Amino acid sequence: ILKGLINRAEDRLQTLEQRKSLSMFFPGAAAAAGELHGRKAADAILWFALAGVVSGEHKNLYNDLVDIATEELLRFGMNSSCRAKDVLHIVERVAMAGIVSESSKRLYSVAADCLEAKMKSACSQEKSVDEILNDEEGGSIDYGNIIQSLRDSSFGLHSDRSLLGLWRFSTRQRKQRAFFQN
Repeated sequence: ILKGLINRAEDRLQTLEQRKSLSMFFPGAAAAAGELHGRKAADAILWFALAGVVSGEHKNLYNDLVDIATEELLRFGMNSSCRAKDVLHIVERVAMAGIVSESSKRLYSVAADCLEAKMKSACSQEKSVDEILNDEEGGSIDYGNIIQSLRDSSFGLHSDRSLLGLWRFSTRQRKQRAFFQN
């Protein structure tokens, strides 16, 4: 079942790539090319990795999905509708999947640009420091260190944010009843 799903995903990504290249000549072809809006590509990367899809065997699958996530950040990452935590969720999911490639480095660079722009925008609007740096759980996020780690390629699977995201993800998973009965 998994191999069939992987093949379908790879075929669909190839079709999307062809439509994207045709969109230069036929603008109507671009409409169907953008199926993975927001963080859907990053979500797909994480789910494939958790399902055991080896990145070495399916490098194109992961690189294509990372490229789509990068294009999405370029498309909407600087908009006010895209929050800093949305950008963080995208890069965390790619890092949680253990993807290390030129595509992921480009994604991290674009994400760092988006976060820097959001920080400058927040500071120019004179928001309080607490309002800028707090995350959804009431803790604070050190955006300076995150941006630096995105820039110097030290952001990855073993980064604090990625490990925290992986822990958060695992705690939300439903446990099997047999586990609790023994």
